[in-house]
Amino acid sequence: MYNCLVKAGKNSSDISDNLKGVQFYKELMLAFSKSLDIDYVLIGKVYREKHNVQSIVYIRENNSFNALIYDLNHTPCEVVAKLGTSVYPKNVAKLFPKDELLVEMSVESYAGISCKIGEEFGLLVILSKSELINEKEVSDALYTFSKKVGLELDECGLELLDPRSYLD
Repeated sequence: MYNCLVKAGKNSSDISDNLKGVQFYKELMLAFSKSLDIDYVLIGKVYREKHNVQSIVYIRENNSFNALIYDLNHTPCEVVAKLGTSVYPKNVAKLFPKDELLVEMSVESYAGISCKIGEEFGLLVILSKSELINEKEVSDALYTFSKKVGLELDECGLELLDPRSYLD
């Protein structure tokens, strides 16, 4: 399932430099999702004072969806917010039983990395219903994609997007 992670990271440069904002994020994460054959991809902004995350882009099964807001308590995203990265190749829902969304989505594996731009802080997260095969490849691909996301966020600012703009 994750055999093409390195290719996915390198192919992020194929996305048009003319795309900005919502369309850029959608195309980047859709390419990432399809390349990796993963179930969920999220770019989110962390609100430390509220201890929650609001999605900028949320991809589920190769489709983009409206904004998602969730509490960081007892989630693997909370670990990313504290440590900068985390990878759980299997049993992530069992490791975080209080994370009802993980359980509800039947998530087996998780990988996340922070995207920090100035004072702003975001997350790039992938989740799958299958076990993650190669942690090193996952980490490398996330790092590559987080750099691309970080560059774009730095250029246009890390702003929450109007959820209506997710609709085609």
